Amino acid sequence: MRRGRIGALMLALTLLWPLRGAMAFEPEGWAALQRNYEAGQALGLEVRAELRAWNALSPDSLSAVSAWLKDADLSVVFSGEGWQAELCKAGGVLLSAAGGSRDGRRVLVLPEGNVAFEASEDRDPLWLLTGGEMPPIGWLTGLPPQEALRDLPEDVKALLAPHGKAVKRKTILKNVGTSTRRIEHQLDAESFAAVWPAMRAWMEDRLSGLPIDASGMLSGLRFEKKVTLSVLLDREGEALGWLMTATVKLPDGSARKLSLLCASAPGKGIFLSLKAPATRGTDDLSLSVSAAFDTGSLNADLAYLSRLDGEKHSLKGSASLSLSGEGAAQRMKGTLRLEEKRGAQPAEKLTLSPDLIWQGQSVSGAVQVQAERAGRTTLDLTLTGGLGPGGLPGLPEAARSYDAEAAPQAARAALEEALLPRVRALLMSFPGEARRLLLHDMGRTTRTQGDTLPPAAQGPAPIYIVTEDADKGGTP
Repeated sequence: MRRGRIGALMLALTLLWPLRGAMAFEPEGWAALQRNYEAGQALGLEVRAELRAWNALSPDSLSAVSAWLKDADLSVVFSGEGWQAELCKAGGVLLSAAGGSRDGRRVLVLPEGNVAFEASEDRDPLWLLTGGEMPPIGWLTGLPPQEALRDLPEDVKALLAPHGKAVKRKTILKNVGTSTRRIEHQLDAESFAAVWPAMRAWMEDRLSGLPIDASGMLSGLRFEKKVTLSVLLDREGEALGWLMTATVKLPDGSARKLSLLCASAPGKGIFLSLKAPATRGTDDLSLSVSAAFDTGSLNADLAYLSRLDGEKHSLKGSASLSLSGEGAAQRMKGTLRLEEKRGAQPAEKLTLSPDLIWQGQSVSGAVQVQAERAGRTTLDLTLTGGLGPGGLPGLPEAARSYDAEAAPQAARAALEEALLPRVRALLMSFPGEARRLLLHDMGRTTRTQGDTLPPAAQGPAPIYIVTEDADKGGTP
């Protein structure tokens, strides 16, 4: 799976996850699992894969990889303190890694290589070495309160009160209901400057669990014109949502027309709409998320569009899930779809079809993963396994240690040195002919499509090259 597809999936989850706190649709065991994880309990994940199609492999290589996967599995144990992962084949460990904190430093350990990599507490050595970015593995357990979608905080409303007036205006909020009137607050830039610190602190707190720099993002905004903040009310005078409209200046000096609408009806639905077109030029940003749900079903859709300096990036997504059963066991199944398009490139589609059984605080089952590009299947596999309470062992010791921040080149060289024997062992676990075909396909993919991972994460290049002599001489 290419890095772009993973990034698109993470972006979609980032956009959708703050809305989970408003949903009635939730397996009974999830809340307990979340509470225990936040209290320090570790979780264990076991995954196996059945591969049916992957466009990076020829038919013969696909058959070999599919057969190899039948007795291979990946296990990951993680908590707020760290994680440990093992790739196993026929009961033996092929590759393992562990991460955590030690003496105020973040540490990555490769036990087989007897080597460790360190970084400051706010940096992850794994992603420093591979050139990627990934949120902490437990970030999806954070649930902002649903009140953030339905109403403004009391301290902000107290500051707004002198500027408020009742306005009759009908607003239809998708999957939430109809607002018949609102309390509207119109403030000039000077008046809003007295409100913004409290509102910004509230927004930063609500976004703190997400893998984004909410503080940096919000602190760079400048409001130099009129700002309107409205609380949308139903017929009984209860809050359904809130709306903010303004012209905002970004740190680069450009200006955007901002419209942010959030709405929520407990046990029924949610709606979020963000529009931020540039006041000049064609740059644009928009986001729309809506969901209808009850205790047994969820139907949601997502639309995201970014246009910057002529480059267009769009995401479209949908989810349809059902939950059946009560008490000891519940079954969740359905479909999640995501389509991404960048500029003139063909659209890429990703479909996840989960069929999971929740029993207490544990879940097991299967997720089918299908990917398409330009209408052609690029990936088709099924992941099976389970997630539940686990035990996280202590961080292993290592004879050698490298600073991934102060000496990144030396650290990457040590990473490659440690990985090379493990990659060779993995390749040697394939039969000779299958190994030769797989190496040839890996070299062909790199030559025609470029690297799918940063160079430091791939290992030294020579192990991916099959020369003409090797092709003529049989198995390497």
